Amino acid sequence: MSTSWPRKWGFKPSSTPTDPLGPEPLFELLEFVDAATVDLKAFTPQFYQQASSSELEPVIETLQNVKKAGVHLEIVNPWSSPR
Repeated sequence: MSTSWPRKWGFKPSSTPTDPLGPEPLFELLEFVDAATVDLKAFTPQFYQQASSSELEPVIETLQNVKKAGVHLEIVNPWSSPR
């Protein structure tokens, strides 16, 4: 499958990874998108564990790898939006 066909039609594909991916599959995915949105639920490992029952470090690695790939990165904190 060509990575450029959506762009030929003016689309700007994006991705919102819901689970941290290892570096290799993440870089493969990022070849197909122009932007990625990553939820950063907390800023300390302890609070991240409490807030999401998962670990902060894989999310930080995902953020760093998206930046390394040169893909537009949107970081979202679900608790910071007005309700």
